[in-house]
Amino acid sequence: MRSLSNGAVSINNESISIVPGSLTYSAGHPQVTSRATASGGLKTKRVSSLNIEEAYGKVSFEMFPTGDLDGKIAEWKSNIDGNLIIFTEDLGLTIETRVFKNASLVNDPEVSVSPDGTVSVEWHSDQME
Repeated sequence: MRSLSNGAVSINNESISIVPGSLTYSAGHPQVTSRATASGGLKTKRVSSLNIEEAYGKVSFEMFPTGDLDGKIAEWKSNIDGNLIIFTEDLGLTIETRVFKNASLVNDPEVSVSPDGTVSVEWHSDQME
């Protein structure tokens, strides 16, 4: 079995070049919150609930600062809850795909202008499909 390590990223059906190894994502599963309840005699029982406050997809990656990047960032920022991010990797016998719909670019990317400079982008979306 091969690990996900070198996939292709597209935003709004446009292929995007990213810094290798920089992509991270979270599917948006709800976190479980546990608390203790007193049941007398210093005994407790645990009560758990799903915390859905942050049950949304998250994607981040780095890009190299190219001449057209400022325009792309402006377009993505203005398309609040309307971007589509797809991560696909061919693993030989199977193709793994991660889809993040209704994504918003949530950070204000800082562009590092240097020979090895990068730009970090962070997205929030619906839960991963």
